[in-house]
Parts: sequence; structure tokens; C-alpha cells
Amino acid sequence: MGFKGGGRGIFREFLYGFVESGYPALLAFTTKGDREPIPHVVPVLGHTLNSDSWFPTAFAQYGPQADKPYLSSMDWVGDFLVHDDNFGMHYCLPGHSFRPEDHPDPGEDFSPLYGLGIFPAERNVLSYSFWAQEMAHKELRNLYLHIAGNKDLLKDNYYAEHLKRHYQPISDRWSAVLRTILVSKAQYIAHLSDQPDYDKSTFVPDEIAHVKALLQGHEWVWLVEVSEPDLYVGNNSKVLDIIIDPFPANADAPTLMIRFPRFLLVRSPTGYEVRSRLKVSAHFPLFSFEKDRQPDTVW
Repeated sequence: MGFKGGGRGIFREFLYGFVESGYPALLAFTTKGDREPIPHVVPVLGHTLNSDSWFPTAFAQYGPQADKPYLSSMDWVGDFLVHDDNFGMHYCLPGHSFRPEDHPDPGEDFSPLYGLGIFPAERNVLSYSFWAQEMAHKELRNLYLHIAGNKDLLKDNYYAEHLKRHYQPISDRWSAVLRTILVSKAQYIAHLSDQPDYDKSTFVPDEIAHVKALLQGHEWVWLVEVSEPDLYVGNNSKVLDIIIDPFPANADAPTLMIRFPRFLLVRSPTGYEVRSRLKVSAHFPLFSFEKDRQPDTVW
């Protein structure tokens, strides 16, 4: 999958969507030549994460209104890990190289030109992670607007109620954190099955069966994990999951399922339909490839 144009910030999102999901990407840019700029390409294989970064939450509190009413987990990325055949392996490309609006501009001789990400063909992916994240944001907005008229969904639901305080247009804050990764259905089922939430509640077989039914026919999905800053960086935890079809028949309605505290939800003509009630009601660990990747899905 290729990407060209759209500004440096979009290049950053494009690369992050692949490496966060465990897949490589390529970045083409210009370097200074004797007479004219020379194109150069480096593979991007990963990133660092600075959980102590002050910037994401401080900018949400002190800075001007951003172009989106939420934070991305990408905001905590410090460097992309790259190889360069001229210099060697495992170099760090500062993430702020793509954000001249917030940091010193590295110059026009270091402008991203083109990005290329690599998903195996059998993944059947025809969308970018930042598109899936935007779709999940719209779903989250619609969900909380629906909840405003359906008090039962928030009754005694501490974590869902608390998350609402971090999310516009419901509140005056925009500090909800969204993390988007490509996972297999098997990986996601294993993720839900193998660990408890903060209150030691676990998914039971009947609940897992409902998840499998809702994801039937979708071997790979975009998993958008929704959290808030303290839970994301302090507890490596999330409040809910929004599952997006990576190859949707209807691009305006790509959501397959929402794992809300205490409920599995799907869209319905009247808003949202509860497909299963869940014992898991507290914050839940973030997906981790180290713990949740299945042997038959390693690429």
C-alpha cells in the first residue's frame, strides 16, 4: 500500500499504522546533492515509545484546539526505527521530523516524498489505519450521543462514565486515546480469553462465542482500542474496543462490533443493539503481540 502527499503529519500516521501492527514500511525522501536533491529510501521497522512524554496531554490541556477531538497513541512515539544502507542498522528517526508545526523544521532537503507499507495479500486490507481510527472516532461519538438518551448503558458503569469526561463533543476535553492495529480474529479472541480485567473478571465461553459470531467471515480486522492517558501510559490498559472491517463493503458503516464495558454492541437502525452482556466491566489490558500473537499467524 502506497501513500503520497498530504503533509508530513500524514506520513507519520501512515508509517505508524504499519509498524504498530508489526509490519514493515518504506519511506522515500530527498537528500541534499551537489546540484539537486537526491531521492533515498529507508525501511521503517518499528518505533520507540516514550510513556513519560509531557507533550500529548499538555498540548490537549494548554494548546489550541487540534484537528481531531482525541489523542492518538502515536503521540507518544519518540522515534521510528530505520535501517540505512549508507550508515547501518537500527537508527532512530525522530518522530518530530514529521511535525514541523510543533518542532524545528529539518529543511526542504529532508521532505518525505512517498511511503510504502507492506501487508501480505491474504490479509485482505484495503484501508489505512488512520482511516480506521477516524471511523472509530465517529462511532465513539455516536455511541456516547446514544448513551446520553439511554441511561441503562452507563448505570453503575464507572469506566465508561469516566471515559466520557475525556471525550468531545460530550465534554470539554479531548484527551481520549485511540490506538489502532491490524490483528487476526484468532489473535483478538486469544487476547480476550487469556487475561482478566482490573476487577479480575474474565470472558466466559458463551461471551467469546458471541464475539466469534459477530466477527464471522472476517479473518483480519482493525482493532481500535480506546483509553484515557493515565490508563494508557500508566496501566497499559483500555476501556473499550471498536472493531473495524479493513475491507468494508460499505465504507460509511465499517464497524463490526464494539466491546463496551458490560456489553457487546452492534449498530442498529435505532442506534445500538446489545448482543451480549459481559462480566468484564473494568479496564482491560492493551493488546500485546508478545502475549497475544498466535503461532499460526506469525508473518
